[in-house]
Amino acid sequence: MNITTIEGRTFSKQLDYPKGDPRNPLTDAEVEEKFAALADGVLSAGAQKKLIDAIWNLEKVGSVSKLMALMKADVKGKQVVSKKRR
Repeated sequence: MNITTIEGRTFSKQLDYPKGDPRNPLTDAEVEEKFAALADGVLSAGAQKKLIDAIWNLEKVGSVSKLMALMKADVKGKQVVSKKRR
């Protein structure tokens, strides 16, 4: 990316591997932050914490069923009203 200021100064920066690419991975904190942003409105903060803990300790989860149960939405989202086409 090149940026030229109104004074004529130019700044350049190149990012070969975007954040999240296997060659530039997210930190654990960034993964949790992204999850929270995506789960907001679907899972409560408590449910998010339980699911994050289960995933970070996946080897201790007794079954896939238990893991899937943690993913059940517990926040009522906004209702989407569909309009009928005429």
